[in-house]
Amino acid sequence: MAVVMSLGMQLMLPSLAMFRVQNARSEAQQGAIIATHWINHSILNSIIDSVTVGTSPVSISFCGINEADPYDTSTGKPKPEARFTILWHDAAERKLKVRQWPPAPPPPPAPPEFTDYLLGTAENPLALTAADLRTICTSSYTGYRVLARNVESFSIDDEDGSATDIISPPLRFSIVCASWAGARGQEDRQEERFSMTTQVYPRITRW
Repeated sequence: MAVVMSLGMQLMLPSLAMFRVQNARSEAQQGAIIATHWINHSILNSIIDSVTVGTSPVSISFCGINEADPYDTSTGKPKPEARFTILWHDAAERKLKVRQWPPAPPPPPAPPEFTDYLLGTAENPLALTAADLRTICTSSYTGYRVLARNVESFSIDDEDGSATDIISPPLRFSIVCASWAGARGQEDRQEERFSMTTQVYPRITRW
């Protein structure tokens, strides 16, 4: 009986190890794919003049087009949403996070100038400054959702390599997700990594 159990364990252990590797690989791939799909859709439908890219943390803010009423019928100009969408990489937690700003009521515990941030007129949305973007990303306000987990690195660039200055489309997003197969401390523990890069042109331009 002991021999049979020993043989059974010998057969099961490799299968279990393989399952853990495949599961870790799937988690890494899923995180990168979901994030890339969201970025492609959201940035494609953003207004380029509203885009701000930050470096600490790596982040981006933008106004999307108002999907319910996208264009002014009298001028033909695009109508932006009355808030910013903000995406940033929380390196300490290894997560990509998304929040809207200004958030829905009640107001968050943040400086009032951010609670009542002005977007300007419907035809002329203002882009956040890099300093404002950093403050909103690092705010203790918990009104955000997690877009992807196990994000080891995340970067944003543009055509001329200086997305923090004047934006030169396309915007280039690179993400690396990494997930561990096996418990902490195991000798055979290994890391599964998956990387993706996408280029997106914000297609909405004001004139």
